[in-house]
Amino acid sequence: MLLLQPVRSFFGKSSSAARAIFSRSNTSCVLRGRHLGRDSGEAVLQRIYDSLNTDRSGDDLIEQVTAILNTATLRDVGLQEGDLAGDRIWKGRQQSLYIPIAHTSKFDIAVFIIKKGNSLPLHDHPDMTVLSKLLHGKLRLKSFDWIEDSRQSKGSATTVHAATCINDREVTAPADAWRLGPHNGNLHDLEATETSAVLDILLPPYGNGRRCSYYKMAQDPVAGNRGNASLVLLKQVPEPRGLPEFYPYTGPSITTGGSRSPKRFWQ
Repeated sequence: MLLLQPVRSFFGKSSSAARAIFSRSNTSCVLRGRHLGRDSGEAVLQRIYDSLNTDRSGDDLIEQVTAILNTATLRDVGLQEGDLAGDRIWKGRQQSLYIPIAHTSKFDIAVFIIKKGNSLPLHDHPDMTVLSKLLHGKLRLKSFDWIEDSRQSKGSATTVHAATCINDREVTAPADAWRLGPHNGNLHDLEATETSAVLDILLPPYGNGRRCSYYKMAQDPVAGNRGNASLVLLKQVPEPRGLPEFYPYTGPSITTGGSRSPKRFWQ
């Protein structure tokens, strides 16, 4: 669900301040943050990171990580309910927030705070699996599958492509985590009906040829003709304005074992 490429902080805005999140020692790379009264080895994010930072893959790994993700709370990412309603993080901001937590060549971990009435606009995740857990709030989730024979010209900004809406539901915290895959619900949007916090894991992250594209609904005479209410036409559009702004991570530290270069996240 991260919406743009790492080179531009996923939202088209590089940030020198964001580089200060990471520090590196001779033996390990530690994500700065405050401990919240628990040993980092027992922390949910550390368990997720350690599970992902292996040579394992496939459904067994996804199921293990999802089980851990389902135990996550706001506290595990350094937030409290009052933060989402108060001025500590908003300070007059109208846009939603994006909080990067950890990045490797294999996965990203991040939090989105979506302000009530705002949304993460319809976008895709090419050849990626995404696990999401709603930590707080309520949102409307829509997800779509491409109809394969419509994708030959995908990538043209002037072409519409047929897709099927496979999910349109309201999610209320603390709901179980949900998953999208390369061929299952790969396009989605999220609209916050209450200010919401979503913990996301991307496998693999954007980059290395995986670029995020944005879409909007096009007028769809085909749906009516086929009598299929779930069939829609989607038109690729330029990167929209008002994407979430960067906000620094201040949650529990994660020891990453030196598996990444601090500057790779921004390249």
